[in-house]
Amino acid sequence: MAVISKLRKHSALLFVIIFVALMAFVLGDALKSSKRGKGGAGDLGEIAGKKITYREFEKKVDLRTAEKEEQSDENNINPEQRYQIRQDVWDELVRNTIMQKELNELGLSIIHDEAIGYSISKEELENLVFSRNPHPIIAQNFADPKTGRFDPNNVNKFLMYVEKMENSDDYEQRDLARKQDQQWQKIKEYIRSDRLNTKYFNLINNGFYIPKNFTKQDYNDKRKTAHIHFFAVKYNTILDSSVNVSQKEIKNYYNEHKYKYEQEKSRDIEYVAFDILPSAKDYENAKQEIYKIKKELETLETDDDIENFVNVNSDAKYDSSFFKNGELSKSLDSIMFNSPKGTIVSPYIENHTYYLTKLIDIQDRPDSVKAKHILISYKDVGINEKIIRTKEEAKILADSILNLVKNQPNKFEELVMTISEYPKKEEDKGDLGWITDGDANFYPFYNACLTSEVGDYKIVETNLGYHIMCITEKTKSIKKVQVAIIQKTIQPSDETFQNIYSIASKFAGKSTSSELFKKNADDNNFNKKVARNIKEMDNNISGLDESRELIRWAFNEDTKNGSISDIFTINDKYIIALLTKVSEKGIVPLEQIQKEMEFLTKKEKKAQILIKKINNSMTPSTDIYQLANKFNTKVDTLDNITFSSYTLPPYGSEPNVIGTVFSLNKNELSKPIKGQQGVFVVIVDKFVEAPATKDYYINKMQLTSYFRSRAHYDVFKDLKENADVIDNRKDFY
Repeated sequence: MAVISKLRKHSALLFVIIFVALMAFVLGDALKSSKRGKGGAGDLGEIAGKKITYREFEKKVDLRTAEKEEQSDENNINPEQRYQIRQDVWDELVRNTIMQKELNELGLSIIHDEAIGYSISKEELENLVFSRNPHPIIAQNFADPKTGRFDPNNVNKFLMYVEKMENSDDYEQRDLARKQDQQWQKIKEYIRSDRLNTKYFNLINNGFYIPKNFTKQDYNDKRKTAHIHFFAVKYNTILDSSVNVSQKEIKNYYNEHKYKYEQEKSRDIEYVAFDILPSAKDYENAKQEIYKIKKELETLETDDDIENFVNVNSDAKYDSSFFKNGELSKSLDSIMFNSPKGTIVSPYIENHTYYLTKLIDIQDRPDSVKAKHILISYKDVGINEKIIRTKEEAKILADSILNLVKNQPNKFEELVMTISEYPKKEEDKGDLGWITDGDANFYPFYNACLTSEVGDYKIVETNLGYHIMCITEKTKSIKKVQVAIIQKTIQPSDETFQNIYSIASKFAGKSTSSELFKKNADDNNFNKKVARNIKEMDNNISGLDESRELIRWAFNEDTKNGSISDIFTINDKYIIALLTKVSEKGIVPLEQIQKEMEFLTKKEKKAQILIKKINNSMTPSTDIYQLANKFNTKVDTLDNITFSSYTLPPYGSEPNVIGTVFSLNKNELSKPIKGQQGVFVVIVDKFVEAPATKDYYINKMQLTSYFRSRAHYDVFKDLKENADVIDNRKDFY
């Protein structure tokens, strides 16, 4: 009662506290929602000053997803495919937006249409589509499949065919025409875009001018050779411990060379994965369950209910296919092909799954059959609105056609084109092609062919109507078996989940710092893994599929270096991660590459020491062999080195040494040269001049081709850098 009295006394204050807490919660959530904008009209990013909304982007992604599903006949795009589609759509959006802005500013746009962006003239487009020298995509799609040659008439025939189908009474034909017209519009859109981009880059490419002296110099650089003697005193001849460098010297070196250390935004993490695997108790429970199913399977008197029995008791649907030798697992294959019908194989385990199998049937069957058909449909099917006959009338007509073709087989092809109501008869001329054993879409046809001989005629009923079918070819029959397979995956129980989560939670509770995280992982022999250079829009971490949420955590503004994550559930694992390195876009901070800078600063100091020693040992009469002996190194010989050479065998890349060689005179001993591996001294025995020529045309073309080949990449790279692309996708996905 005393407690209640105190609550009543301070009820006003309590209300204020609760109200403030509630509003903080609501406003905090609202601010997060406002920031992310997911599902709304929030800004996903900005490209060259143009804002990209979430809704606009998702609309494009949904459209691309639908296209992929239609092209691949897949109804469900998996998360990895969806991620890749988003990446492709974003990259395409960035490129198109930047290029459209650039083209517009240069006045390359002839027609402006909101739907397609900047376009080209109607006459130019027609020339790229219908001329004898069309755009490559037209030539590729409308070439004669037999000759490989392009014929403009094929384009006209296609467009006339689409127009005809668009006005058809047949729904399937109209739908097909709609899809083909959409593809045609995309082809034209691609041609417009590609044509304008080609013009843009042609302007740049044609702006390259290679002066004659530049061409001549390049010709000589590639063909003039030097024959040299040289030696190197390597930096590792001086111990690191004998060279001291101050932090000021390291910082000075870093400031002079930091332009080489530009980086993209990335993160490094360490993580411990707790695999959620079935326990011994889970295995025992699964064993009892599968043996109970086996007992029930043994009591089935007939195989009539086998499909329903499998579908009720198995994690995988019943497969009525017939398997040939070698298509089943090795252990099962041997038993099934050497046992009588009705054999039941005792449960066995593969990859955490129990398998229980029964041999249902043994038959000699062909792998494939080939057939042609005539379709007689009826009004209830809806294949063609003009068809008004009933199902009974369709059957009577099919029977009469069957009798006709049995007596006059040569009439079959004619009847296909005049009577058959199959929508694609114009394309396939009634040929069903090869039908493979087990193809569910053509099962009625294969089943009819199974008990028939080549040349036989049969009526087959499908959901399209009645097919008068002629068997034209069959492969040789071979022994096959039909097997009922019951699969029961051994799943971790709730108790197992809780036990493993408890272990992960205990580890997380004790690992409150990076030091404790590493110590606890080592003390408990947990497998600690490392993931480096993770990018902001990566979808997976090596070894962890679908780890997008973990990546988002690593890049969250509240996640600092040394932060430890909550427990993530990724596939069949609990994951706890430690953020070990934060790298922002720009120049790598000195503290991140301190050791490397210290090493390079010491190398710089070693070079100064060696140069001074070599200079002190050199006199006007010094011989290169005498000088090499003083430093306990050997003299190497190298022939046919050119100014364009990249490496100096056996030392690798040494551009400073190679450049110095071609600044020397014959028989002139060089000053000490600071290289990558050590300090070098060189003497040129002779130069062999490039063969005399007055024609530098080939060299000029090579240089022009080189610069032009880089234009596409380098120019767009600069345009992108200047476009101030803001990518907020991490806040949405």
